[in-house]
Amino acid sequence: MPKPGIALTFDDNYIDDWYRNINFFDSFHVKVTFYVSHYHKLNAEQKSKLKTLMNHGHEIAYHSLHHPDFVKYLQQNTMGKLEEEEIVKGLKMMNRDGFFPTNFAYPYGSHNEVLDNCLQRRFNSVRYLNGTKDYAKSFTKNTKNNELYGMGIDENSGKTTDQLIGFMRLAKLNDDCIVFVGHHINRKEFKMGVPMERLRNMVMAARQLNLQFYTVSEISKP
Repeated sequence: MPKPGIALTFDDNYIDDWYRNINFFDSFHVKVTFYVSHYHKLNAEQKSKLKTLMNHGHEIAYHSLHHPDFVKYLQQNTMGKLEEEEIVKGLKMMNRDGFFPTNFAYPYGSHNEVLDNCLQRRFNSVRYLNGTKDYAKSFTKNTKNNELYGMGIDENSGKTTDQLIGFMRLAKLNDDCIVFVGHHINRKEFKMGVPMERLRNMVMAARQLNLQFYTVSEISKP
């Protein structure tokens, strides 16, 4: 890596949550990659908020149209149908509105070699979920990745804030970039989200460690 850092990513279509924190991100020079699904359900205001996030330097990436489990989908449908219904349709909608995603995250992290071969021809990188104890998979040492493994930071991830900051220290020590993934932000009613206190503590730790915030495009194969 040119400089050790963090690729902070958020998934799904929680545009209002993400936009609500735009001033926080700006204040600490945090750049985020938002993997968007269910684009067809976004209203005009949410699309405008997404455009503002993009204009503030955040990356808008792709997370499928209807968010199915891709492996299960292929058990009953062809690859051609999956590409048309979950990739092409959604990208056309986003392109019409001025969004041109170049990176992809699997819904539920569900993937196989056939899917990888297909989607890596279309996108610069694909991101999986690191649901294992092999935490090293979530670190990368270069900026030309076509595969990334996101480490969960939501409240239901089973990790404490101190543990996550410990992984950030490892990234600093080894000149790596660590890939994190969350969903909601500061929504106490959802366990699948990052509490604001956790996010703030992680950002402050990143500043103290002099870690760079990378978008996924900056650490993906061009």
